[in-house]
Amino acid sequence: MSTLAKTNHFDPLTEGEREELTSPIETTHDMINDDTLADPEGAAARAEVATYPDWATTDFEPSATNLWGKAWPQGNGEYLVPKQSTIAAVMEHHVQGMATVKDMVAMAHQEQAETISVLKENYESILAGIPDSQKYPVMKGISNAVQVALAERAYAKHLFVSAYGSVRDPDAELPDFVQRRQDKVFEAAITAGIWYDVHEHCWNYVQYKGTPNYYIENDVKFRLINAAKYIDEQYREVKPVVPAAREYVQTTLAC
Repeated sequence: MSTLAKTNHFDPLTEGEREELTSPIETTHDMINDDTLADPEGAAARAEVATYPDWATTDFEPSATNLWGKAWPQGNGEYLVPKQSTIAAVMEHHVQGMATVKDMVAMAHQEQAETISVLKENYESILAGIPDSQKYPVMKGISNAVQVALAERAYAKHLFVSAYGSVRDPDAELPDFVQRRQDKVFEAAITAGIWYDVHEHCWNYVQYKGTPNYYIENDVKFRLINAAKYIDEQYREVKPVVPAAREYVQTTLAC
């Protein structure tokens, strides 16, 4: 018994040389187990992916948050948001378009002279019958209408230019879908011309100083957001995430 007591015992669990435990450099798919009981909706969303037609991702891209970086009100998953390059392109069309405002207004008078006349008369009547303190909200409303119309005009031009870029023979007759885009440009320009001219008329009528300024970037963003929402509603498809072939092979070999 005394001999055993003097014997040095080696415990491999406490005294052996062991490799230090460290965190993995990357997390692989098999390290993650969704809790389908505690988070059934989240687990389901992470097991699915949204897909869109190729043309939809030219101007938009799937995102886990909206354009302002906030979570989607409809919950988990990805939905389309405008690309920053798309916003910049539409804004560039607006800047270029402001150089041809006179032509835009002239087109509006040519097509909708009576509408412009009626709007001017009615707004004059409204502004004449209210105190000065109430004129600003009326003028602000007209200004907003101009900005929304200018944003629509710029986006219509962007869509037309994109469509025309697909035309292979510039000397041939325009395809129907390009002609429809062209018609939308004219319609948007006429509407913008109407409200631009009415606003300028009312501005002078209430004797405001200077000239109106229009800041349409937010209007452009909202127009693109609405376009993205429409594509989501009409063309978004949700499919289950399919593992890559190599994952099937690894799983099989591990059996």
